Amino acid sequence: MNISNFPTAVDVTLHRYNHMDNRLWTQIKNELDYVDLNETSVVVSISQLRSLLDDNYISLINQIKSTGAESLHKKVSSPYFLYMMCIDMPNLQLVKFNLSYDKKFTRLLENDGNKVLKFDFKVLAITIRLSEVFETEDLHLLNPVLESLKILEHDVPYARLQAIDLIDTLDAWVENEMEYDLEEGAPDAVPLVTTLMDLIDMKTEGDNPIALIVTDY
Repeated sequence: MNISNFPTAVDVTLHRYNHMDNRLWTQIKNELDYVDLNETSVVVSISQLRSLLDDNYISLINQIKSTGAESLHKKVSSPYFLYMMCIDMPNLQLVKFNLSYDKKFTRLLENDGNKVLKFDFKVLAITIRLSEVFETEDLHLLNPVLESLKILEHDVPYARLQAIDLIDTLDAWVENEMEYDLEEGAPDAVPLVTTLMDLIDMKTEGDNPIALIVTDY
C-alpha cells in the first residue's frame, strides 16, 4: 500500500515575502471557509483548497507539468506543490496553513552542484485501516497483540495515539518476542507487527502525527 494514502491532515507554511505564497494566502482568507486558529494560522478543507487551485492556478500547473526537469526550479511554486499533494494524498482532508514573515527563506537548495526544490510540510494526522493492509485471518492474530499492548481495547475497532508511541511499543514487543522465541522461530504475529511498523515511513515518524488505527473484528 502506498504510504501517501495515510495522511489525513498536513501542516504547510506559506511565506509573506514570496509573491505567489502571499497571493495564495490572501485568496484563502478572502475566498474560503477557513477555521481561524490565530493571526497567522488557518485550517481549510481539501475540497475547498482543490477548487481554489483549479479555479486560479490550473493553467500554471499544467504549464509546469509540461516543463522539462532541467528548468523546473524556475517555475515551480507553492500552488503546484499543493496541487500535487492533493493528487498524491487521496485521503487528505485538512490543510493547516501558517504564514511566515521570514525574509531569508528559500525553497531552492543545491545538492552536488544541482539545484533542487524542496517544499516542506508536516504530517499532522494519519489513518491506517488495517483491513486494507491485512487479510482477515491476519487480523485475528494481530488484534490480540495490539490489545495486549494497550494500543487497542477489546472489541473497540479504533484507537488514536502518537506515531512514535506506536512505533516504540511495537518495536519493543518485536524485540522481546524475537529474543524469547529465538530457538523456536519467530511467532506468527511478528511479521504482521513488523509490516505494520513499516507502514510508517521516516518522514511520518519524524513528524510524529496522531495515528488513527482502525481494525475489523
